[in-house]
Amino acid sequence: MVATFDNHQNNVKMATAIPEGFHYETRYVVLNYLGLVSQEKTLEQTGEGMHSTGRPPLQSNVAEKIKMEIQEELKLLHDEINKAFASTGFECHTSPVFSPANPESSIEDCLAQLGEKVVRELAVQLQAALQNILNKPLEYKVYKEQANQVASHTSGWNKVLISLVLLQQLLTSHSQQPLKELVEFGVKYIEETEADYIIQQGGW
Repeated sequence: MVATFDNHQNNVKMATAIPEGFHYETRYVVLNYLGLVSQEKTLEQTGEGMHSTGRPPLQSNVAEKIKMEIQEELKLLHDEINKAFASTGFECHTSPVFSPANPESSIEDCLAQLGEKVVRELAVQLQAALQNILNKPLEYKVYKEQANQVASHTSGWNKVLISLVLLQQLLTSHSQQPLKELVEFGVKYIEETEADYIIQQGGW
């Protein structure tokens, strides 16, 4: 079972132990996973209804806005990686996350399939967590508590998926939480609670 780190001291230790490349890859995964919602069919194309992801389809203008924000954040990430190369030595083209051997099966596509399974199996818990987050001002502490609560019902990669699925649902909820903040929440949560597990599996 993946250990969780609740006190500040352990969080600091954990953060310093995470390779810079893992941080970049995690941010890339979170951004692309959230970006999948803008690639789905929109409300105008489908009419009323629910996706297999448990979310209502997006309005086309909302999907376009999310897509543009994701593209901008990905550009900023690439710029950050290039500027830091001298100190990190991290290159996108050597990372299987940024440059998969088979572009048809990217990490975010694989995670999306797992995510749909998680949504089906934990629909009730996810819905309760989403409402609990939306009922309060958006704070990382609340998000983490709710993600941990849902994650306690599952194991393995599904625990990682819980945080990503929750972020997607927050992004596409009626209140549409800010993308930049959600990305920060997702990266921080994964690095704090699931980094050990992911690295032990050989990384993303």
